[in-house]
Amino acid sequence: MGQPVTSWLSASVPENPHNTSKRPAKALLLWLLASLMAGLSPAITANTDPAAGLSAGANLATGADTTLILQQTAAPAEPQGLSRAAEREQYVAALAAIKLGQHSRYQRLRAGLSHYPLYPYLEYADMIYNLARQDGVAIQAFMAQWHDTPLASQLRQNWLYYLAKHHRWTEFLDTYEPTDSTRINQCFHAYALLKARRTAEAFSEAQRLWLVGESQPDACNPIFRAWRDSSAFVAEFGWQRFQLAMDNNELALARYLLRYVDAADKPVAKAYLDVHGKPELLRRHQRFAADSAKNRQVISHGIQRLARRDPAGALATLEKYHRSHQFEPAATEALYVDIGLRLSRSGDPTGQLDQLPITLRTQQILLEARIRLALQQLDWGQALVFINLLEDPSQATTRWKYWKARILAGSSDPADVA
Repeated sequence: MGQPVTSWLSASVPENPHNTSKRPAKALLLWLLASLMAGLSPAITANTDPAAGLSAGANLATGADTTLILQQTAAPAEPQGLSRAAEREQYVAALAAIKLGQHSRYQRLRAGLSHYPLYPYLEYADMIYNLARQDGVAIQAFMAQWHDTPLASQLRQNWLYYLAKHHRWTEFLDTYEPTDSTRINQCFHAYALLKARRTAEAFSEAQRLWLVGESQPDACNPIFRAWRDSSAFVAEFGWQRFQLAMDNNELALARYLLRYVDAADKPVAKAYLDVHGKPELLRRHQRFAADSAKNRQVISHGIQRLARRDPAGALATLEKYHRSHQFEPAATEALYVDIGLRLSRSGDPTGQLDQLPITLRTQQILLEARIRLALQQLDWGQALVFINLLEDPSQATTRWKYWKARILAGSSDPADVA
C-alpha cells in the first residue's frame, strides 16, 4: 500500500535550512489534499513578511508566520507518467537530495515532477540551499516565472541578503526593490548606495531609518556609523530619536540614545526618563520652570502619563504649567482631550469635564466618550445634546441612530416628539 495521506502531507513540503519550525501549515495541507484528490493545480499567493535573510530563514510551504491564500484553477492536461503517489515519493526524495547536497541525483528526480503542484517549492528549495552557485540571471528567471507566488519575494530577499554579505553591492542595487524589502535589506541598501558613492541618497536613507522609535537591525550599524561621522548628522537627530523612543515606551533604546543627545540637553533627557516612570515629579514646578521647547515636551509627556492614573491631578498640573509656559495651542488642546477621555472613562467623579476649555464639536472622539458617560449616568438630555453635536456621518451610524431614537421615544417633551 502507498504511504498514508497524513504521512506524505506532513513530509511533502520543504523546510528552510535555517528554519527550525517543523509544524505543517494546516491550511496548505488541507488545500493540497483537496487539490491533489481533485486533480487540480494551485495558483498560490500570500500575505507574508519574508525572512530578512538566510540567517532569519526563508518561509517555504511551511512556516508559522506565512499565511497562504490558495485558489484552485483547472490544471493543464498532464502527460502520462508517474502516478500521483509516485510523484509524492519522488518529491520527498528530491527534497532529501537537495538537503544532502546530491545535486546530480536531484536533477534526475526533478525531471519527472514539472506538473507536480509543489514543483515551484522544489525549485525554490534548490536555490536557497545553493545560493552560492546561483547568478543573477537564474534568480531573475525564477522570480519572473513565479512572480504571482510568495516565493518570488522570498527569493529576492534571501538573494539580496546573500549579495550584501558578500559585498556585491552593484548587483545588490540592480536587484533591490524598495516596495518589497525587509528592514535588514533596507539597511543594506543604504550602505550599498554609500559604497556606490551616492552619498546624499545613502545619508537620506540613513536618516529615514534612524528616525524611528524602535531598535533597528544590526545591519543598519555600518550606515549609521558613516552618517554619524559625517557633517550630515547633527545632535538634534539624537534628540528626535530619543523622543520617539520615549513616546514608544522603548526605555532601553532611549537610554542608549542619550550618548547622541547634545551635552546641553542631557539633563532634560534624563528628566524625561524620570518623569516617564514617575510623572508626579511634575508637581515640583521649579524643576521644570525653564520654558524651552524640549522642557515643554517633557512636561507634555509627563501630563499624559499622569492622566492615566490621576486625570484630575493631570488637569491641575496642566493648568499650572499652561500659565507659566508657552505651549503650542494644538499641543495644549491635545492634552486637554487626553485628560477628558480619561475623566470620561473614570466617570468624572469630580465633575471637571465641563471645565475643559475645548470645543466639543471639533473633538469627535471626546464627544463620543461624553455620550457614553451620559448614557451610563442615565442623563438622557445631555446624551441627546451630544449626539446632535456629532458630525453627520457619525450621527448616521446604527449605534447613535438607535440611541437617539430610544431617547426620543421615551421623551415627554413636546419639542422632542415633534
